[in-house]
Amino acid sequence: MKLQRRTRVGLQILSICLLVATFVIPEFEIERATYRYVFVFDISQSMNVADVIAGDSDTTRLDYAKRLSLESLSKLPCGTEAGLALFTGHRAFLLATPIEICANYKELATMIKSVDWRMTWESRSEVAKGVYKSIKLLSQLQSTTRLVFLTDGHEAPPINPDNPPQFAGEAGLVRGAIIGVGGEQLVPIPKLDENGEQQGY
Repeated sequence: MKLQRRTRVGLQILSICLLVATFVIPEFEIERATYRYVFVFDISQSMNVADVIAGDSDTTRLDYAKRLSLESLSKLPCGTEAGLALFTGHRAFLLATPIEICANYKELATMIKSVDWRMTWESRSEVAKGVYKSIKLLSQLQSTTRLVFLTDGHEAPPINPDNPPQFAGEAGLVRGAIIGVGGEQLVPIPKLDENGEQQGY
């Protein structure tokens, strides 16, 4: 009888402990990979071409690049850091050094949504030089920082094959990707005024 009583009391205590445990939110620490990125947006005129199919309508290359970046940020693990830079002319300009994405998602999203072609400081679009300058820019940040360069790849003026841009940095020092944005067909580049009204091509 004593054994049965002890077993019954033990099961009751265990049941109470399990019941109490259901009211406590357990916390588990899981290690997972985090990253450090700088998103570089091409804001040159050709990024205003609306030849990217998104849903039921076409959208501009720049708007699609921003949308793609926001979707990527929402899927990255907390602890990952992201920064923002702009490219036009022949160089990239760092707007924000990488910050943690979960605690600062609203701020990062606001900055990305605010990227606009009107921020351009030059009408040229020397993409190869822009990539090289971006690599140099990132080499001055933490060594784990990766480059995400979003561009349509339109070179204006075209590269002189007799004198192509030369990369002066260390190959492999900065990791990353060049993301091509745009349709598959050649499309005239719209010429816009400050109000975004098309004045020609």
